Amino acid sequence: MQCPRCRLINPPTAQRCDCGYDFSTGEMKDSCLQVAPQSAQQAVEPGLIVTPCLVGLNVAVFLVMAVSGVSIFSPDAVDTLDWGASFGPLTLGAQPWRAFTCISVHFGIIHLLLNMWCLLRLGKLAEPLLGKWNFLILYMVSGMGGSLLSLSLHPQKVSAGASGAIFGVAGGLVTTLALNRTQIRGHKLSQTLMSMLFFIGYNLLYGLRGVIDNAAHVGGLLSGAALGAFVPQGITQASWLPWMRRALPRGSIRGLDGESAQAASLPTEHPSLEFSRYKCAGAALACVLAAGFLFLRHTTHGSVLTLAEKVPLELYKMRLEDRTDFRDGVKNLRAGLPETAIAELRRVVTHAPEASVAHTVLGEAYNRKHDYSNARAELQKAIALAPDIAVAHANLGLTYIQTGQYADAIQEYHAALRLGSQNSVDHYNLGVALEQIGDFKIALEEYRIASSLDSGNATYKKNYERLRSHGPTMTPAEKLRVEFFKMRPEDRSSLQQAEKLLSAGNTDGAIHKLQLVIAHDPDSEMGHNLLGWAYNQKKQYPRAVQELHKALAVDPDSGAAHVTLGFTLLSTGQYREAIQEYRAAVRLNPENAAAHNNLGVALERTGDFQTALAEYRVACARDPQNPTFKKNCDRLSAPAKSYAPYAPETQAHTQTLLNVTSTPPTAVIYIDGEYKGLAPLTIRLDPGDHKIRISYANCKPYESSFHLSPGETKNIDKYVDCHDAAAPSVK
Repeated sequence: MQCPRCRLINPPTAQRCDCGYDFSTGEMKDSCLQVAPQSAQQAVEPGLIVTPCLVGLNVAVFLVMAVSGVSIFSPDAVDTLDWGASFGPLTLGAQPWRAFTCISVHFGIIHLLLNMWCLLRLGKLAEPLLGKWNFLILYMVSGMGGSLLSLSLHPQKVSAGASGAIFGVAGGLVTTLALNRTQIRGHKLSQTLMSMLFFIGYNLLYGLRGVIDNAAHVGGLLSGAALGAFVPQGITQASWLPWMRRALPRGSIRGLDGESAQAASLPTEHPSLEFSRYKCAGAALACVLAAGFLFLRHTTHGSVLTLAEKVPLELYKMRLEDRTDFRDGVKNLRAGLPETAIAELRRVVTHAPEASVAHTVLGEAYNRKHDYSNARAELQKAIALAPDIAVAHANLGLTYIQTGQYADAIQEYHAALRLGSQNSVDHYNLGVALEQIGDFKIALEEYRIASSLDSGNATYKKNYERLRSHGPTMTPAEKLRVEFFKMRPEDRSSLQQAEKLLSAGNTDGAIHKLQLVIAHDPDSEMGHNLLGWAYNQKKQYPRAVQELHKALAVDPDSGAAHVTLGFTLLSTGQYREAIQEYRAAVRLNPENAAAHNNLGVALERTGDFQTALAEYRVACARDPQNPTFKKNCDRLSAPAKSYAPYAPETQAHTQTLLNVTSTPPTAVIYIDGEYKGLAPLTIRLDPGDHKIRISYANCKPYESSFHLSPGETKNIDKYVDCHDAAAPSVK
């Protein structure tokens, strides 16, 4: 006789089944529910098959990994890639099978033991309830769901472990228990449900620490919960008795109330016959997950890898020996042993020249050793291989700062920040480079960002406060530096070459270079100013004035342009206009000694000797080592000889009279080596031999000797020839 409840075949004369079903009355007897014979339990309860097999598979994979040399306590993430761990660039690329194989790979023995303990505990509940194949479907589909969510949220992470599948089993059990509560009641069963909910919640909260792939947990949990909703509602208490006897403490079945006993007396089909809808749901969910995987693979195809993705990928492609050398090099570099690290990393780049990450770390090691030439070479190789590695740009920027190439450093740090770097050090170093070229306002902002990212760093705060108290106003020299470093690299190079050509006397070559600069940047104040100076050298004064006016139109506060224009006007005898330009220059930069000296020259040639002497003295104070400034100051400071006033001939002594008239009338007159003033000049001299010297601007001076007899008057009317020019006494 077959029991309608548990399908156990009983003898024809049996009045009651071992499961407690009474054939005569059709009721369940509580006394029989207390203890079931071992034979009946074995007949109803399927043995655990899938759960031990899954545990054995995970343990076997771990043992093989350990035998191959992978650390059993803390294996490197890259080592797990050799055994099937999931990693976005690989799993979403040419190796999609990693979405499944990662379920059987673990990060160390602790990770394995915790997961296997949870799998055994949950498998003992789920496998007898669902059946071996349905349990396997739940496990695999949940594992796939966990892998998919992990890939979509954290493609840069190396992911492995059975926790996603285990969370799926827990989620499936929770929904199954919750949806069958109308047929299965009891205090111990509710307690089991609450225990599983606590298990899920605790592990999800623990995963928020960041070192655990919580996305895999959530993905597996949602997949398992969704599939558990399709477990058939017809699974009643009688079909769960073997599971309850094994899962719940002895005697807890006595807590079943009359309503459940009444429900248990209703005959039902065997659970294995009612899972067709569950299996269809599992297949459908697997198809949905596969479609999601294909979509994710399509949307991420060809995307730029981040450094976090590139490091494991490049290490995975290395030989095992190079991988070891790379890790040792990084450790030695962090330990302050750059020379040892360089030796190890050089071996890596020799065998793996395409490894941009190795070039990047090697460049950092050279930086630590202050070998900036090799550091620059390695970092440039890294950027050529992978232009989107932010840390390579940042390290190259540091190299440029150390070598004084601040404009190049600024470009590299901007590239690093554009690529998503949020490193406070990058913002701080960018501020240092900007401050060096005089761009204080932007440097202040970078210091502020660095301080906000690392509020505990005293250096960041100190520099921010210092520059904030200094203010964002720049001196003219600082503004010139800012403009220079904002130019294109080609224009900066042309400007530097033009300066060298001017120093070498190649004025035509300099003019050509400067015209190229202005053609690319018509608003280059430096370009117009330097071109004006070049035209000055060629004595093409109208062109010089034109270029200098353009420079001042771009920046009216350009002290350099005012100085150069003042020199041009001084060279053409326009002293009043020159004085205006030099006064503007010294107002903008009172420390410019050359501007003070040349202003003194212009004032002296207009006859304002007292003001000219004051300017010469300022120039000497600003630059006491300059011989030209000192000579002008001493010359005008020397006391003039005392001459007797003009007296009629009845006076006891007789003096001679010298009258000098030159063309132009502003020639400077020296008599007997002493400065006398500007022409026209009338002066009384004692009889005797004298020497006269007349000089004007940059013209060749006129020199002559003469003799004055007592009572003699001498007139000199001399035109000074300016065709043979001499160097002026201006700076």
